[in-house]
Amino acid sequence: MIVALEDGFQALSRWRAHLRQVDEGRTHLGAVVAWLLAAEEAAGVVPALLAAEETRQPVDAEQLAPWDLIRRLQTAYPGDPGIPVAVMLHHLTLRAGESLWLPAGVLHAYVQGIGVELMGPSDNVLRGGLTSKHIDVAELLRIADLTPGRPRPTAPMPLEEHLLAHRADGQEQAPFELMEITGAAEVATPGPSVLIVLDGTFTVSSPTSGPCAAGRGAQLLHTDPGRLRLRGVGRAFLAKPRG
Repeated sequence: MIVALEDGFQALSRWRAHLRQVDEGRTHLGAVVAWLLAAEEAAGVVPALLAAEETRQPVDAEQLAPWDLIRRLQTAYPGDPGIPVAVMLHHLTLRAGESLWLPAGVLHAYVQGIGVELMGPSDNVLRGGLTSKHIDVAELLRIADLTPGRPRPTAPMPLEEHLLAHRADGQEQAPFELMEITGAAEVATPGPSVLIVLDGTFTVSSPTSGPCAAGRGAQLLHTDPGRLRLRGVGRAFLAKPRG
């Protein structure tokens, strides 16, 4: 789709007007997302943003500036309507050892770096852009929680030697909890659990299974309740049911 730059700036003005209405409480954020993802005129927002970028000053390289974000996403997904949606999201940088809890229905995207995403069982993954796959805008807006709020990264909390818990605010809703293991430890698992080793080597055993060596990159599924026993040194993450 080719969009005249003049039409693009009109679309950009329309977007800003929508956002002002949200700030004033005259419309809901979902209406803005729906317009960006479905309205034909909204296709001009991204070209107008890129044109506007030329007048901006350089920003602190420590932060992923919106203009940096727009360029990155435009390179990967040219003209995607999800780009301005991503611009409206909170932009966070997770550092090594930090975790973030997002309830179901919260729009999110990964821009750069390597992380591990842990999801509860679900039959549905709804997309809001930045993909070549189908986007069901109506169903997305029905399910998505677009309540404004800023999630906060959480550092691990020590439980005992070599065992830490990642317990972010609000994570009590989750049916599982995330443990970090750095050395010899034993952890009770009420049901099926997943272990991922990021560094080092561990020997893993349980009352129902013999020792298993797990080095960097290993992923183990433990299906039985009981106590998992780990011996070794490194860094591993265990997702287990609450209990």
